[in-house]
Amino acid sequence: MNVFMLLTGSGPIVVLTSHASALDEAFVARLKEKGVEKFVAYEIPAALAERRYGAHFAIVKGDIKEDDDLRVLDEDGQHAFKLFRFDELGAPVTYEPPIRWTPETPYVAQLFWRENTAPHAMFFETIEQLEAEIQEHKKIGLYARIWTARGNSANPNEWEEIENWKRGD
Repeated sequence: MNVFMLLTGSGPIVVLTSHASALDEAFVARLKEKGVEKFVAYEIPAALAERRYGAHFAIVKGDIKEDDDLRVLDEDGQHAFKLFRFDELGAPVTYEPPIRWTPETPYVAQLFWRENTAPHAMFFETIEQLEAEIQEHKKIGLYARIWTARGNSANPNEWEEIENWKRGD
């Protein structure tokens, strides 16, 4: 069993699952079914979660079935934050859906806030909008890759990279 604290758009939750990773495709699909499409996940050591939640942990763990391998252990984010310190949790893992492109937004910026995280994709109709965002991002972000959809192609393999920078360059 694995336990994850998920920071979601509607607040933190703690889940119990048989999936090995928060980035497991089946786990992500299950979360999407429940309305969670983007999250930051911290693994909680199962023994620690069991001690903190006590009998409630055992009840939820006993309720997991082979065909339903995701259970919410705690949907009260404030409670979960009080139970666990960040230094007790695993390294954060981020997930967000793949970038979406339309011909109306021919400029794509992949903004990375720190290494080993999924990029935050943003789409812009004009190069001026893109440049303004990049200037703001350079103040706080780690690095970025900037693309233009050459020929208005939806295929990222056909996009042309127009800028690539790292902090300190």
